[in-house]
Amino acid sequence: MSISEYSIQQDGTLVIGSLFELERNYFDVSSLIQKCKEQNCTLRFENENLTITPGAYDTDLSLRAQITAYSMIATYPQAAIDYTRYCFSLAEKKKGPNAV
Repeated sequence: MSISEYSIQQDGTLVIGSLFELERNYFDVSSLIQKCKEQNCTLRFENENLTITPGAYDTDLSLRAQITAYSMIATYPQAAIDYTRYCFSLAEKKKGPNAV
């Protein structure tokens, strides 16, 4: 979805199903966070369990890192697929022929 389709209300809360719904992910996420901040609006991404209160993005480095990571995955989903494949490969190796 385009960020213009969301209704940002002054002093309100905007709940979005997932960060992955945004069209031009990193750019749109950053723009949406800024627009919410300007309206003193809390932004919540349900799927990612992220709540961004006004100003939190500027001060909470952990929150900023999480949003950046999700945005990068949305921009390059192959990275998530590769990582998942790697995790399953490790799990299989740990089982091994002598595993109980």
